[in-house]
Amino acid sequence: MGKLVYIIGESGSGKSTSIRTLNPQETYIINICNKDLPFPGSASMYQEKSENNPGNLFFSNEYRIVGKLVDAISERRPEIKTLIIDDFGYLITHQIFASATDKGYDRFTLIAKCLHEFLEKLQMTRQDLYIFLMWHTDQEENKVKLKSFGKMIDSHSKPEGMPAIILHTQIVDGKFKFLTQNDGVHLAKSPLTMFEDTLIDNDLKIIIERMKQFYNKTMTNPETDNEI
Repeated sequence: MGKLVYIIGESGSGKSTSIRTLNPQETYIINICNKDLPFPGSASMYQEKSENNPGNLFFSNEYRIVGKLVDAISERRPEIKTLIIDDFGYLITHQIFASATDKGYDRFTLIAKCLHEFLEKLQMTRQDLYIFLMWHTDQEENKVKLKSFGKMIDSHSKPEGMPAIILHTQIVDGKFKFLTQNDGVHLAKSPLTMFEDTLIDNDLKIIIERMKQFYNKTMTNPETDNEI
């Protein structure tokens, strides 16, 4: 079972920047919006497939194509250990626009069904694959939540319940951080003791290392100095 993590936050708050520390030889990016990656050297680190290069970057905003690529990476690209889908919300938005001329409310149920099935597909990938979905957020009264796609879709789908880890971007003293636990306002969660601090650096390499330590029971409890 693949390790699914959401990285959520406003535009420009450090979601894509967190990719910068990953090993490009073990990382694959599905770039939904076909945007430039916001860190130095990204164009040489992440390239589309060519005759002499199997590629580690792909652009598509269609569920069907992205789903087939996820299957291919899980089944036939064992060297890829980290899969990034950036920005996942636009994959859903594209489907909404593509069905805009369809009549009736059934299309919203179908979109919610596709979303749920796609998230289940991600969780059914091979066990050593770490999958990060970058999502934008919305403000709802006094709380911040995953970007809404309309009440009809939201009522049929609760994607925030699928992963064990949701990291919410924060900017503190001009530095990009991730919030690891819900503070009553921002949507975030992670297993107790996985991260020592509520705010951590937005560094996906470190996050994967902590996840490996936690799930392999090699982390120590800071209160007892014993392995958890």
